[in-house]
Amino acid sequence: VTGFETSTLVASRNRTWVYHASKWLVDPPPIARRDIAGVDWVSLLETHGVSALGLLLVDAETMDCDLVASFPFDVARPDAIVFEQGGCEHYVSDDDAPTASELARRLGESDPRIALDRYLREELGYVLVP
Repeated sequence: VTGFETSTLVASRNRTWVYHASKWLVDPPPIARRDIAGVDWVSLLETHGVSALGLLLVDAETMDCDLVASFPFDVARPDAIVFEQGGCEHYVSDDDAPTASELARRLGESDPRIALDRYLREELGYVLVP
């Protein structure tokens, strides 16, 4: 990209987040979309032979809630989960993975963060610690 001969990369599946994180470089930032093969939770767990998990730590810039909502708790049950909820209501997924927003609709909640809290607490039996 012209003007970006040095290495500057801001990557996310959330185009809005990329825009806001990049506009300090130049406004509007030149955004290029590239499809990159990913891996889902089940494949990751199976590849590494994981059947038990002590700590699930997620820090994925506005995607934390969706990643936790899509975790296969029937395959491996973390003892503890740490994630940020700050941007959860702003992210809209464009794939088939379960999202916190879908969880909110299913549970009749308007806020995906509250829905995810309820899901973790009421359906999976986790204790929430602020």
